[in-house]
Amino acid sequence: MRFVSTVKARPGSRRLNDRRRIALFDHLEQRTLLCDPGWVKWTFGADQSNNYVLSSYSAFDANVGPLNAVDPNLQLVIGARYTVTVVDPYDHPLQIIAKGATAENDVLLLSQQHGAVPGFPAFTESGSFQSDPGVDFVNDEADKTVSFTLTQALADAMSDPSKGLVPGYRCGNPFHRDFQRGDLILTGGAPAPRDPSDPVGNSIATATPISLDASGSASRSGTLGTTGSADVYSFAAPVSGTITVAQNASPGSSLESLLFAYDSSGGFIGENGNGGDGLLSFKVNAGSTYYVQAAGFAGSTGGYNLSFTTNPLGTPAGGGTLDAQQIFLNGLGSAQESGAVELPGAKHDYQFTATISGHMTITERAGGSGLDSLMTVYNSSGVVIAADDDGGGGLDSLATFDVVAGRSYTVRAAGLGLSDGAYQLAISTADVGDSIPTAGTINLSDSGSGSTQGHIGMGGQTDLYKVQATASGTMTTLLESTFNGTVTVEDANGNVIDDFDNIGNDGEVSYSVSQGDTYYVRVSAYGDETGTFTMYLSVDNSPSTFDQAAPIPLSGQGFGTQLGEIGLPNTTDVYSFVAPTSGTMVVSMDAVDGTSIDSNLTAYDASRQALSSNDNLGASLNSRVEFPVVAGQTYYLRAGASDGSIGQYNLTLTLAKSPAELSSPTTITLDASGSGRASGVVSIPGEVETYQFVATASGQVSISLDASSASHLDGRLKVFDNRGALIASDDDSGGGYNSLLTIDEVAGQTYEVQVSGFETSVGGFDLIVGDDYGNDPAHAFPISLDASGLGSISGQINPAGDVDVFKLIAPASGQLTVALTQPSTGPIASPFSNRSASR
Repeated sequence: MRFVSTVKARPGSRRLNDRRRIALFDHLEQRTLLCDPGWVKWTFGADQSNNYVLSSYSAFDANVGPLNAVDPNLQLVIGARYTVTVVDPYDHPLQIIAKGATAENDVLLLSQQHGAVPGFPAFTESGSFQSDPGVDFVNDEADKTVSFTLTQALADAMSDPSKGLVPGYRCGNPFHRDFQRGDLILTGGAPAPRDPSDPVGNSIATATPISLDASGSASRSGTLGTTGSADVYSFAAPVSGTITVAQNASPGSSLESLLFAYDSSGGFIGENGNGGDGLLSFKVNAGSTYYVQAAGFAGSTGGYNLSFTTNPLGTPAGGGTLDAQQIFLNGLGSAQESGAVELPGAKHDYQFTATISGHMTITERAGGSGLDSLMTVYNSSGVVIAADDDGGGGLDSLATFDVVAGRSYTVRAAGLGLSDGAYQLAISTADVGDSIPTAGTINLSDSGSGSTQGHIGMGGQTDLYKVQATASGTMTTLLESTFNGTVTVEDANGNVIDDFDNIGNDGEVSYSVSQGDTYYVRVSAYGDETGTFTMYLSVDNSPSTFDQAAPIPLSGQGFGTQLGEIGLPNTTDVYSFVAPTSGTMVVSMDAVDGTSIDSNLTAYDASRQALSSNDNLGASLNSRVEFPVVAGQTYYLRAGASDGSIGQYNLTLTLAKSPAELSSPTTITLDASGSGRASGVVSIPGEVETYQFVATASGQVSISLDASSASHLDGRLKVFDNRGALIASDDDSGGGYNSLLTIDEVAGQTYEVQVSGFETSVGGFDLIVGDDYGNDPAHAFPISLDASGLGSISGQINPAGDVDVFKLIAPASGQLTVALTQPSTGPIASPFSNRSASR
């Protein structure tokens, strides 16, 4: 278990950001461990501002960089092998580079790669050292890792002073390369000098044992005589509880303390040091071995005194309550509690369970008393996850850390030194942070719309969101809240673009945005008000009036489609079309997969009089209107959404065919179960194969279109009712590039099915209505075996209880093996490389 405690540097002390952990192993051990393949490992997560965060590293490697650092400088050793885990390689693929002033100047050496996944295209960018045998680059997409050996040649390629190139890394995402990047500090692995007169070991292997008494206490004196030296001690905990290790400079010593703790396997537990004396607390288990490293901050030297004190489980330190007092958080993750440190050294423990996940802030305010507040926060395992003295201003304490809903935490309220007095604890949880590194992200659709829900759980809290514009135009930001609040919009440099104060419970602001630029939106409440909010953002380039109606082009047969989006509640989009021939126009408004828009649709004639309107089609939230049209006349469509819903939609316009226009389709005869099948070929691009069947019963029936064996057809499927109106269509719902849909059929009605290929796709297909194969020997489907007795067939069990029966003729005598396997659910490789971009 790793943690980093939060410590405030006192006036006059050095800042802690530049200190380095000192290795626990000597030169020989270091070379042995670092040259073991895959030994050195680190993990890169990402924060909400698209920065790399160093979230872990391998047990013995304490020199990679500071935990939880954002885009940290990483210290790597030439000759070592590294394995890097990237939590989100699809959005943040890691690249090792010769780093220039900007991404355009970078030289790519190694690149993490991945195949296509939903929402992300394949990423196949390759670096110049990708195939180098010495580097031995391994890209494990399943484990989200890359491994490589830092050879001398690779290290040399990272630097070119004449071009301003230095060793570095970056995110491969083209939108992140200019800011999600950091430096690599390359060394030969030389160890820190060792004080030959120092009798204390400086590694885990040579650690000097310290015997703790029955209560878990001990003391020890030592001296660090050489810059960079360190003393390592081991001890076995006699009791379970929380141990506090203090490192104090001896009288007259100039040492500035720096402490590190490790578990029995060498796993990093924590560190502490404030430029003066060091104090480190962590949980121990009776009988287990632990290691403590005493060092000097910024290379300082001198004598020190080391003390160990254990507070056994169930016995709070310094006069605190025996059992932690329960604090119950509200649904917004907030609470307040008052107390007092009655005597110097007294400590009070409070336990709570997080009600929501997010960034928690706890303040311990003295409120005018003489208390110099001191606060420590523990997780459910008793490990310190945050601590603070005066970070809240004046003598108040403030700690910020991440919590997970349902998990328990303990906060200890105390006073520094001999101070005492009353205090007030204030706990709040923010769903996002209030600074750029901790800002939440609102992802926008391609048309520039998005939304988020949040809350203000404490007076004075601010929520900050990062937005990257996906379209240029006028962005409207709408806030609907249960409180009176403020929205402020800033550009990427923090300059205020616009803001508004919502006097009631909602308000909006509009401002210009440019595609690809980053903006920040800040939400806050008046005074001490709290509550929930929903925020909508939309670049609405769709016209909302008849005079500005966007035209929808129709084919000569009266077919057309339009993708749209309702980005703000209670807004509408207006379209127009010209009927190519007379007949009945059928217009469907269907929610795009993954959106919850409750669509409503109205059609108007040329004089803008309503012809037909619909909200919910049957039990669905989709809409459909039908109305007569005259060739050459203009008509209008108003697309909206009910109940304040938002989301993307598809408009499909189909001019119902007259009987004379109906083609002569191939008939599919259905069996007693209402099932049938046919096979065909789309032989030339754009060809449409037409079939029809007569429903034998009323109810739901599935229709599937599968590419036949060895065919590369990327098929598309459409179904029309007996009037020629399109009632359903599908492209890829059948797995890979096969199609599958379900319609409501009426007994005795005739349905037409059209099969075509996407773009220039051609090939054979199987069209299946209802059950794919017969259910009894009389209707068994034949399987053809080759001369060696091999054959295969694919099918589906649908609906529940379905049985498929097959028959075959054995070409030879012998033992026949039949294997039933689960088909792959992954996509079939498309022969059209530009498919996703063109759809």
